[in-house]
Amino acid sequence: MANITIKRGDTYNYNINIKDNDGVAINTTGWTIWFTVRKHLASNIIVSDTDALIAKEISGTSTGIIPLVLSSTDTDLPVGSHYYDIQVKNSNGIH
Repeated sequence: MANITIKRGDTYNYNINIKDNDGVAINTTGWTIWFTVRKHLASNIIVSDTDALIAKEISGTSTGIIPLVLSSTDTDLPVGSHYYDIQVKNSNGIH
């Protein structure tokens, strides 16, 4: 995964591209994508999304391009390094 650099209090629009092994976009209609940001990595600890500084649940699209919008409220975080995670669940419940 790539690093994301943001300025506190700014709004950002990103696209998450879901592709198969050949680089072809996947129709993600009916899928759920979760994006979370935390202050610390959750190595051996089970962490719920209630611990996340940012938690977004996004619906899939027919193009496989998932819009991620981080509002100025979302990015009003303590200064420092944070860790993000993206999880995908398809319509059959498979990650």
